[in-house]
Amino acid sequence: FLLQFTEAPYGRFEASAFLNRWYGPRIPGKIAWIVQEAPNVFFAAMYFVACGDPSRRQAWPNCILLGMFLLHYVQRTFVFPLLIRGGKPTPLIVFLMAFFYCVANGY
Repeated sequence: FLLQFTEAPYGRFEASAFLNRWYGPRIPGKIAWIVQEAPNVFFAAMYFVACGDPSRRQAWPNCILLGMFLLHYVQRTFVFPLLIRGGKPTPLIVFLMAFFYCVANGY
């Protein structure tokens, strides 16, 4: 909702964003990326192991789809940030919005 009225001070909008100081302190980019993307990996794996019908966990299509999801997000969460050269810090509000989006996505 907030971003419909202003540009988030992130990426190419970092220097030109209106009310830049209202987005909070900056978090190092690599750390922010890893922490904000981690719920996708942890929640998906946790729910698969701890919840649901055991027969569904043994079904090949479910295992293949979850495996593809986890491979993608392990690479996106833990490998890609380490390959970023430099990187700009992320404002706290932008980090929190991305974190909660990934919590919902992982759930």
